[in-house]
Amino acid sequence: MDKTSLQALLGQSNVQSNRLYDYCDACADIEVCSIKEHALEWQQQRLCNKCKKNFILKIDKKEDLDPVTFITDYLVRNKPVLLGPKATEGWDIWQWITGSEDCHTDLDIFLMKFGGEQKVPVTHCVSSDENIDLPCTMLLSEYLDYLKGQRHEQISAATYLKDWHAPLLYEQGNPPFYSVPTPFKLAGDWMHEYCMHRKKSDTDDFRFVYLGPANSSTLMHTDVLGSYSWSCNIYGLKKWIFFPPDQGSLLKDKNGHLVENIHEVDEQRFPNVHKASRVELLQEPRQCVFVPSGWYHQVTNLKETLSINANWINCGNISDMLKVLCEDLESAKLYTEDCKDMENYEEHCQTLLRCNSGFDFLEMLEFLEFIGRTRLERTPSFKNDFSAESVMHTLEIQELAKTTTQLLSKLEECQLLTDSRRRQTESMVSNLEALL
Repeated sequence: MDKTSLQALLGQSNVQSNRLYDYCDACADIEVCSIKEHALEWQQQRLCNKCKKNFILKIDKKEDLDPVTFITDYLVRNKPVLLGPKATEGWDIWQWITGSEDCHTDLDIFLMKFGGEQKVPVTHCVSSDENIDLPCTMLLSEYLDYLKGQRHEQISAATYLKDWHAPLLYEQGNPPFYSVPTPFKLAGDWMHEYCMHRKKSDTDDFRFVYLGPANSSTLMHTDVLGSYSWSCNIYGLKKWIFFPPDQGSLLKDKNGHLVENIHEVDEQRFPNVHKASRVELLQEPRQCVFVPSGWYHQVTNLKETLSINANWINCGNISDMLKVLCEDLESAKLYTEDCKDMENYEEHCQTLLRCNSGFDFLEMLEFLEFIGRTRLERTPSFKNDFSAESVMHTLEIQELAKTTTQLLSKLEECQLLTDSRRRQTESMVSNLEALL
């Protein structure tokens, strides 16, 4: 798809995480589609609002996908896609993999690259409701010894190394062992830009390594802060179960709590889970999955599996980030309602928000201001430029101005903004809007 098509599509797009943007084969148009009211089990039948015909919810598999087509066909439509090996060609980490029958790597290479005394986050994946995904830490050497011992055993409860900031740690003295998959490069990653700018700690980014035996898993969730994510299997086999954003009400109990494990559902507590439309996917080595904003998913390793994962935010889902923070703030206020008359109540709620979500309103403002300044600095380089990069830059400017204005309004409501800070940010917004 060329630059003109990108510009036309982005001009009419408005991705929202609580809807599924898709098109059916019958009318071949972008539509907001709704679940068929009486769909049986998880046949993935959906009803197109335009032509009123059913179509099948599916995940496309693309061996080769250029960055513009990824944006127009998947990012804007908030649709998952499975990419083939070409997306990750040239990664240094492929040199770490042995050619054994089970496609394992020599785990000792991690000791050489990171050191056995490195502390890593692990989760004990157990099935009882009282002990869902208990997190802790282990020494890397201890975890690798455990994993080696599991290669010839079948276990029902596994220990999973997950959310390890290995890329950031490794890059402190070495060239990166991977790069952003080719189809995602044009879309941009504001969160990574911001984290590299502030560099608060050795764990201050949203890039991770996951390593676990067969039966290790990540239970039902949506990704943090309304972010997109991608996951590339270095070796192993993952089973993904996806539910579109508009199925959320069917996956929750009467109190709004999400079902933890789709394989162990308390039907009295979650009577509607079986009605939810789902789509399942097997991810093989060297394949990369794009997870859109707001999609519910549960992932199980069917074999010992090593993957690289990243969460990212850009102009396509920055409004979702603000929406998630507003919802999380309301939850914090609901749980502290009996304290609402205390002094500095709003500040205390923001502290809870930051602890639970990783961001509060003022840090999101700092985030938007940083991205806004960098985009204003880049603007002269796009003068008289009609490339796809220029179109994306214009969309970034548009979404930055809109979302920053909305956030300023929220900060005013909470009385958390000084006059000088407000004027400073409004000046940036005015400079952004002047470019549109």
